[in-house]
Amino acid sequence: MWIRGSYTVENSVIVPMFTMIVVSCILLCCNLHDRIIRRNIQRQAAIEIELCDLDENEQNQLIDEAQKYSNGRTIFSNRQEINVKDSFIKRSEPERTIRIIQAIKEVI
Repeated sequence: MWIRGSYTVENSVIVPMFTMIVVSCILLCCNLHDRIIRRNIQRQAAIEIELCDLDENEQNQLIDEAQKYSNGRTIFSNRQEINVKDSFIKRSEPERTIRIIQAIKEVI
């Protein structure tokens, strides 16, 4: 029984390409998942440090707990460290904010 050669060629090209596309999509989704999880853990730790006014030892302990939690929740990036100082959440300065708001009111 003879099989047309086009079926063999199509399967040798299409199946690997389809597989590569599917694997790439899965890897992309896993990396996005890890990035979102790590960013949220980092921000939550920064908020906790800001709200509780923790000293240096307590901050390090909270960051260690966040790192352990992150290692348990991420898929690929288990070895990356949580760096709270890189978070966009910064320590609030209510006096400065009040001065800025009052200056804006005077301008208006």
